[in-house]
Amino acid sequence: MADVQCENGFTKIANELLEALLIYKFPKNTSDIPFKLIMFVIRKTYGFNKIVDKISLTQFETGIKIDRKQICYWLNYLVEAKILVKQYNINKSSVLYSINKDYDKWLSVVEAKKLVEARSFTSGSHHTETSGSQETHKRKKEILQKKDNYSDKTILICRELGIEPTDKLDEYICKYQHKELKPLVDNLIQWCLENKKDVTGLRFMNWLRKEFN
Repeated sequence: MADVQCENGFTKIANELLEALLIYKFPKNTSDIPFKLIMFVIRKTYGFNKIVDKISLTQFETGIKIDRKQICYWLNYLVEAKILVKQYNINKSSVLYSINKDYDKWLSVVEAKKLVEARSFTSGSHHTETSGSQETHKRKKEILQKKDNYSDKTILICRELGIEPTDKLDEYICKYQHKELKPLVDNLIQWCLENKKDVTGLRFMNWLRKEFN
């Protein structure tokens, strides 16, 4: 039997903000995904007495049990709708999210969808549109094969990134292998997709250096 007590922790949210969320007209047939994402951001921020927090795609996946493609689509929708505020840390290696309390600035469904479509996301679906960058990422991921001279962690990360391992990349990954690299991998992929950039070993090495040096 669950023992739910405020003494065990609670999330403080202004009634006015909660009421604004309850009456906002989310797109139809969304399976309440946008609302869950908003609640997760509120939990990670207000739930820890923060205004903004670093949240990776992996954390969203674990927290609300939703497919990553749907998470990416609806996160971008909520950002375009000005309900969520998204920013990067100074090194652009981590993504920060917060709730926009000024609900008068939230855009309608129609306005937000137009902005999302303009950023090459498929309207009315729960997945992102395959861009040239994504096609390259997929092809690289499919042809990637393990090479005995690279560490297992390098091979695993390169498969996630969809790139070929190199000696220099292996050196960098081995150097930082004691660090938590999964969130950095997720954030790089997300950043590249949103900015229509190719995921490269050099870019990942730069993110590693900026994040941990």
